[in-house]
Amino acid sequence: QFSDLSFDLLGNWKNLQWPLSGSSRYVSRQGELKLTGNADDYRFTLNGDIGGTDIPQGELLAKGKGNTEQITLEDFQGDILEGKLGLTGKVSWKPIVSWETQIDASDINPGVITSDWPGKLSLSATSSGQIKDEKLFVDAELRQLTGTLRERALSGSGKFSMDPAKISLQQLVLNSGQ
Repeated sequence: QFSDLSFDLLGNWKNLQWPLSGSSRYVSRQGELKLTGNADDYRFTLNGDIGGTDIPQGELLAKGKGNTEQITLEDFQGDILEGKLGLTGKVSWKPIVSWETQIDASDINPGVITSDWPGKLSLSATSSGQIKDEKLFVDAELRQLTGTLRERALSGSGKFSMDPAKISLQQLVLNSGQ
C-alpha cells in the first residue's frame, strides 16, 4: 500500500527554470527542498529564491506538513517587493476542497511591479472558503491596511463574502490622503 512507504528526500537545485527548456517563465537560481514521512504524515521545508515574468524576484522559506487529505502551511516567509510577506494556513481536498489562511505583509512596494504606484504597504488579512457541490463560498477579512501609496497615506479594513447567490462587502473602510 502506498501509505506504508516512507521517504526521506533532500533536493537541491541551481538555475532551475520553467519550462525546463527554451524561454523561461519562472526561474529559481538556487534552492533546497526537504520532504520526510509517508503519504499519511509528511513534513516539508522549502528554502530558495524565485522570480519570473509573472512574479517579482524574491527569497522564500516554507515549512509545513500534510497527509492524503490536507496540507498545512505552518510558516511561509518571503522577502519580496522590498518587503516581508508571511502566510500560514491549511488547504483540504477531502471530503471537500476548503481552506483557511492568514497573511501578514509589511513594507510591500507595489512600485517594484509598476513604477507609477510606489509605496510601502502593510496589511493583515484572513481568508476561508470551500468548494461544495461545484459552488464557491469565500469569506475574507482585511483586518488592517496601512502605509503609503503614491506619496499619500493609505489605511483600510473590511470584510468580503461570496456565495453562489451574492457578493457582500461589509464594513469596508478605505482612507487615502496627503
